[in-house]
Amino acid sequence: MTGPSRSPGGTPPPPSAAPLTAPAPWLPPARSNPPAPDVLPVSRFGRETHEGTGAPLTLTAPDGRRLRIVDPVSHPSATGDPGTNSRTEQGASTTPHAGAGESFHYALSLELDRVRPGWRDTHGIGGAGPGATAAALRELLARTLEAADLLDPANPDSPSGDDVTAIERQEKVTGEELDRAGIVLAGPHREEFEALGLLSTGATQALVSRPDLRRALLAALLRRRGDAADDTGWRHTAADLMAPTAAQALGIRITVVRDDLGHQTYGDPTPPEIVLHLAGDHWYAALPDPWS
Repeated sequence: MTGPSRSPGGTPPPPSAAPLTAPAPWLPPARSNPPAPDVLPVSRFGRETHEGTGAPLTLTAPDGRRLRIVDPVSHPSATGDPGTNSRTEQGASTTPHAGAGESFHYALSLELDRVRPGWRDTHGIGGAGPGATAAALRELLARTLEAADLLDPANPDSPSGDDVTAIERQEKVTGEELDRAGIVLAGPHREEFEALGLLSTGATQALVSRPDLRRALLAALLRRRGDAADDTGWRHTAADLMAPTAAQALGIRITVVRDDLGHQTYGDPTPPEIVLHLAGDHWYAALPDPWS
């Protein structure tokens, strides 16, 4: 097939959208080698885990602060149940949570309710339940990405625009997401998408020269429900942009502690700060520990 066509289950592409065809083979620009790992400063959190399940219970920051881990999906704010404040019961469940794919948005809203009590009214969310809150946050992050200046010219280590908006090869996408981003596939790119629901390697290479389309597609991915099939709600290119985009959208500092206990901070260097922990493909809120 050549030329614009209707995406499966989607809407006709915008009249101005041109078919996407592959350019000459592309190679990433040469980069200087980073310092060897043994000369890089190492700053990591400590972590206490549940003896039975291995689920995280507490974090200890490099400055000595202790933080209590809360699973936002099983928290009363998400379930409506009274819940527990007992450290011994935290992390005891081995049952997968139905809303685990939305755990980033649940953890973010739980922390925001603590440090910015009026944030819901500011963003027109009001007393929405967890599902509606997650949907509102997805839309807020997508709109922020569409309009944001993603680069920090004052920071020499800031990634380039191509790095920030790069699309992974073989990205799973839907016809609706392509339509929303204004991307029209033609020829073998279209055939591979219709057969597998993937962006072909050639289509991804073609997007290298179209930062506007890359940004639009990333925004469409940020709007994707966290509980989408096959874990595609959170296993996608834009997932790495959720925390920095949230920090920019909400005017807060967000520290993300990874599963290896390394960490990265995004946003305003002044308070308030929230800490989120990503462990085992699940996001947790890390709250000041009342027992410390």
